[in-house]
Amino acid sequence: ARLLALQVIVHRRRLGRRLGRVFPRPSRAVNMDKQPEPKTVFFAHSFNLAAEVGFPLFTKPANLGSSVGIRRVKDRSELKAALAAWSGHAAIDDPAYRLVRAFRLELERRAYYALIAPARAANPAVHFHIPASFEGPLWALVSDRPANLLPPGQSDWRSFLLAAVDATLVDLEADCATLAACSWGRVNLVRIRHPLSGAVPGMARLLDLPVEMLPGDEDMPRVQGANFGASERFAVSPGHEAEALFAMPGGQSGHPLSPYFRAGHEHWAHGTPAPFLPGPAEHRLTLTP
Repeated sequence: ARLLALQVIVHRRRLGRRLGRVFPRPSRAVNMDKQPEPKTVFFAHSFNLAAEVGFPLFTKPANLGSSVGIRRVKDRSELKAALAAWSGHAAIDDPAYRLVRAFRLELERRAYYALIAPARAANPAVHFHIPASFEGPLWALVSDRPANLLPPGQSDWRSFLLAAVDATLVDLEADCATLAACSWGRVNLVRIRHPLSGAVPGMARLLDLPVEMLPGDEDMPRVQGANFGASERFAVSPGHEAEALFAMPGGQSGHPLSPYFRAGHEHWAHGTPAPFLPGPAEHRLTLTP
């Protein structure tokens, strides 16, 4: 079973480069393939670019209340320390993941819309969505930096990258008092609601699960976001069911007065092992005609 899973992961990583519209970004499979050096996974190019441009300066728009057009990051050493201390995971207390993730998304957006600017100008009513298949072309673009594809208004590719850094830092400053406090958990707040909590006033406290900071992301082995996640997680090998693991959010009962309402949810939320096989029967329901 492990060999089969590994084969699927490897093939998915290879095919993902060609079939981005069918598969998620290849980065998730690369993560699952357990590469030896964590910083070669998912954010390799982003970390390299961040180190290259150094996050030296950014422009603060006047509408944010400052008459100073350009200023230094309050504490550059704080930013460098956050990037250097990346845990290698999308962890809740990790600011580096959030910083580079935001930079990558800003860079992707700017690069894509610069490339399709003629199409947007010719079709102003059309909404152009950035496809997952743009991942490969994006990193080829910022790695090779062809002069003929330099976005308009930029003197060189370094200026283009710095503009993406500037925008990223402005956005983060609006939400975080310090970069060290700009953790991934602050935005990856998971809210799991009961179907009736929104319909019955005052029932949310009884029915909904607590709002939690959870690790993971959409392109991680642990698929987890603020409004999506795995409906269940289990690992089982035929013939070794007693050693298998299982976790499910919300518990196995939807009745708030049941002892099984929310039971086991903490295993799913915190990644602690729970048995796949059921325990001894505690209740029996008999249906008679």
